[in-house]
Amino acid sequence: NVSNLDNKTGYKFGNTYKMSGHVNAILSKRHRVLAKVTKMPTSRKVEIAGQQVEVYNPDGEMTYFPLHDESSNFYADAEDMNDCTVAKLDGSEGDWMMYEPFYWSKGINDYLNNKKYACYSSYPEDEMPPVPEATVLTLDAIKETQGGWLGERKIMSGKPTLMESYTTDKAYSVCKVDVSGYRRVRFPSVPGTGLIGSVFADAEGNILKSIVVPTIGLKFEAGMYLIADVPERATALHFSILNTAEFDCVVLSHSDKIEDMEPDWVANEEHLCAVVGSSVVGSKLRACITGASTTASMTWTDFHYYSQQRGMQQIDALMHSRIANLSYAKYGRRDMQEQCGAGQHNNNRTTGGTAEHGMTDTIGYDEAYVINNKITNSLIDGLVHQYAWYKSRDEYGQATVVQVNNICCLGYEDIYGNKYDMMDGVDLPNDSGNVGKWRIWMPDGSIRMVQGKKDSGQWITGVAHGKYMDMIPVGNLNGSSSTYYTDMYWISTATVRVVYRGYDNASANGGVSSASASNDASNTVASVG
Repeated sequence: NVSNLDNKTGYKFGNTYKMSGHVNAILSKRHRVLAKVTKMPTSRKVEIAGQQVEVYNPDGEMTYFPLHDESSNFYADAEDMNDCTVAKLDGSEGDWMMYEPFYWSKGINDYLNNKKYACYSSYPEDEMPPVPEATVLTLDAIKETQGGWLGERKIMSGKPTLMESYTTDKAYSVCKVDVSGYRRVRFPSVPGTGLIGSVFADAEGNILKSIVVPTIGLKFEAGMYLIADVPERATALHFSILNTAEFDCVVLSHSDKIEDMEPDWVANEEHLCAVVGSSVVGSKLRACITGASTTASMTWTDFHYYSQQRGMQQIDALMHSRIANLSYAKYGRRDMQEQCGAGQHNNNRTTGGTAEHGMTDTIGYDEAYVINNKITNSLIDGLVHQYAWYKSRDEYGQATVVQVNNICCLGYEDIYGNKYDMMDGVDLPNDSGNVGKWRIWMPDGSIRMVQGKKDSGQWITGVAHGKYMDMIPVGNLNGSSSTYYTDMYWISTATVRVVYRGYDNASANGGVSSASASNDASNTVASVG
């Protein structure tokens, strides 16, 4: 149920989805490459997942050469592949990586209207897209205004006057912002347990409108924001916040465009991310083809350490979100296992099955079946077909398909399935006031805390989204293998957990949004690499 509002295609418009020009421009800059670290970055000490580790600053240098989009076995040093130089993917000429270009993006979560917006711009780094006019208030700014903050209180909805709406509760506070003359307001909120919520009031303190987040079918966490139209005659918005929740900001706008409710664009820095999982070659971790499967049965601490030795890191939370969101923007759907196939149903696939096909993505069972109805029909748990297929031509030039064990999605081999990926630069402290929150280290060294759901083993129905379009599961509504995000999330609320992504076989719960935050940094599993 993805729609493109630019070209009026997809779910909302009842026709075939087509990606927009900006997304196409971003995707067209992506290529598989062979890359080497040519200048080691400087580092700093950071405690992640309870471990004191070295973390690199973004001041290193990598040198890369693009591989041919039609086959990774050749460098892109000529147009015709017959004239291209053979590339060695065994690690001897560099790591097999994806060049991810710079682009601008921002997300808007219109929760009350059950819509998430993803905005992309292919403008260059020195040309930020237009920033809408808006008044942005931080919590500190609100506290400095007269009557802007009232501690140990919450707003109960449905009362006729503001005075009657207040009730005492040490866990909450109430913020007040002046909304006179504005068309729309975005503000942090809380699930409406016991009808806690927010109210618009007039100058006399009469309630004009109450807003409550329904607790049934919840895809919301305390600290996420709501967007509401300002009623006529309203002078102030009074909203309840949970004291331990994250508070980003309040946005007041004169605009009727939903995208203007997120004034900030995110600069997604160019980077390289391995096309395949890590393999041990000699005493080093490399992204390469070894003739075997990727490495597993190492602790998070060791994966981090051996990546650091190379001047690199494991895939991080920003990359996880970025890959998922770009795949949705490319294909106009969220079920990547149906789109690109689920792959072979094990955690020991031989690396490199996608090399000869370059950047071409695999297809899933349904699309392959239309071309050849004799393909392998192997359902896993009655929900998803294992294996993946490449479109091809037979000796007579007729359309056919070739079955493979590895999947290729956005040019990445087994970006879901085969083995979980240990994620770097993210953990869940799960200490007081932070249970379920993802702690994300940003490239500039700053830290973002994002509240995720606390229910484990559920199908993902909502994600935090927001400005960074975080693929962090939220709420307590359970979905299924064919609805919402079509994947599952596991979490332990024990202290300091690391996060794995992508799942470890072809089960329907393990697609591009799948994640597990159940284990600590010392855990080793044969299905986690």
